[in-house]
Amino acid sequence: YVADDYPMRLPLELGSAQATFDCSARYMVNTNISREVWSKSTDTQGGGFVRLGEDYRVFAVSMFHQLHCISALHTAITMQTSQHSDLGGHVQHCLNYLRQFILCSADDTVEPVVTLSRLQSQGCAAPFTRTCRNWERLYDFSAANYLEFHQYK
Repeated sequence: YVADDYPMRLPLELGSAQATFDCSARYMVNTNISREVWSKSTDTQGGGFVRLGEDYRVFAVSMFHQLHCISALHTAITMQTSQHSDLGGHVQHCLNYLRQFILCSADDTVEPVVTLSRLQSQGCAAPFTRTCRNWERLYDFSAANYLEFHQYK
């Protein structure tokens, strides 16, 4: 692929998967477990990048870029104030990037309303299930793509 000549999506069918959205202590803001879980959410063999075409051109996969940005925001929230200046440009990029992709996907799924009293008493919304694109396929594709490139190299 050269210049702007490349596919908009990866060459795979994601299919769908049921996901239940609920509170998870694993994704709390500032615990040892949460730091590990946030780190692992973006831990792919290719670093969220894939190589496509005969020349194995490098591309970022949007889902991994988005997860990377959420992880960067988590880091910025949990770090000491004196360290924030090191992340300024990166955090600004990530906030804008996530804003753009939220608007781009324009997810019109309706969700149960969460009352402030529930958040204060239970710390989260009631669980609900929805049908999502199967993100596990992206992790699998990324791992296979990484191995393919390193066998080629």
